[in-house]
Amino acid sequence: LSGDRSLGDALRTGGRTAVGSGAARRLRSGLVITEIAVSLLFLSAAGLLVRSFVALVRTPIGLDPIGLVTIQIRLARPPAPADRPALERTLVNTLRAVPGVTDVAFGGGLAMTDVTAGPFAIEGPAGPLVTDLPFCETPFVGREYFRVARIPLVEGRTFDTSDPVVASRELVVNAALARRFWPGRNAVGSRLRVGDGAHAEWLTVVGVVGDVHLPGTTGDLFNLQMYRSTSAASRFVSNVMLRVSGPAGQLEPVLRRAVEGAGVSAKLGQVWRTESVIERRVLARPRFALAVFGVFAMLALAVSAAGLYGIIAYAVTQRTREIGVRVALGADEVAVARLVLGDSARLVTAGGCLGLLGAYAGTRMLSSFLYQVQPTDPAALGGAVLVLASVAFIATLVPMRRAVRIDPMDALRSD
Repeated sequence: LSGDRSLGDALRTGGRTAVGSGAARRLRSGLVITEIAVSLLFLSAAGLLVRSFVALVRTPIGLDPIGLVTIQIRLARPPAPADRPALERTLVNTLRAVPGVTDVAFGGGLAMTDVTAGPFAIEGPAGPLVTDLPFCETPFVGREYFRVARIPLVEGRTFDTSDPVVASRELVVNAALARRFWPGRNAVGSRLRVGDGAHAEWLTVVGVVGDVHLPGTTGDLFNLQMYRSTSAASRFVSNVMLRVSGPAGQLEPVLRRAVEGAGVSAKLGQVWRTESVIERRVLARPRFALAVFGVFAMLALAVSAAGLYGIIAYAVTQRTREIGVRVALGADEVAVARLVLGDSARLVTAGGCLGLLGAYAGTRMLSSFLYQVQPTDPAALGGAVLVLASVAFIATLVPMRRAVRIDPMDALRSD
């Protein structure tokens, strides 16, 4: 009987010791729950940015950027329109002879700064039908541009180089523009009027090519392109696209000497790699955001793991007598481990629920950084919860192992 009273007193004493100061315990638990919630919020944001970044990288842009280089040609004086074809041929032949250059074409790469303002009208049986398109990207390119850039030809052909006058009235449109202006039918052979009034001109669509678009950078209007021949440009097209087999940096001095020695009073201007343009205009901003949120997520996760470890370890220390009594009464290691994991699970569950609510509201502010990913993406939120639960379990392992190794006799003598 006296043994039963001793065990009962020990359990009651252990329970009171484990409880300790209620206010202090609640404060510690509240801090850990807050830390867990904050870490889950940052983990969710980082997960969304990772998925968005992967979507950006995997989205095809419509051309092959590897080995694609655009150079700028600076002429001492602008050539007369009649002299442009010969000048273009001279520069193309000169650049094609440079070791490491495999192909050459006039055109602007991804820096499509030529924009034509509307209105645009489509020729129809009842007369011109004016469209609601306010403007359209209109790069001026050479006939070989699509082959060098590896933009697929969907229908028709490219420009007629045998007659610059004919080529200046021809138009190659991308598939998105063809679907918008001529839905459900072949655009080749159709006519499109560009502009209005005295400057309006009718152009004939001779080909349809694949869409070129930098993902996540511009709106739908910039998915539409109508390509025109360099012979139709009001000024000499100074950008030339090269397909190279080696590093562009090593080729630049050779290209400079080749341009200056072409005998056309020209110098080499800017040189830029298409891959660098994609990096700067598409990947740089989300990569920076991912780095920032990733660092904060790791810091918050480390702080919450340390806090969870501290409070669970402290709870095990405070409940040493109680755990010893439970072992003395027959509790096995699984029961003791379940007791410690239960304390950890309650804190993680509370912090996780709070963190998910915060993530649901807070990640919406990341919408401008996301591409093809919703702020409530279940995969990103689920991955964040899984990471948090794994780290919480690891943080609980040491206190749990200490608890299951408690000797009941030492525990009962500890107070």
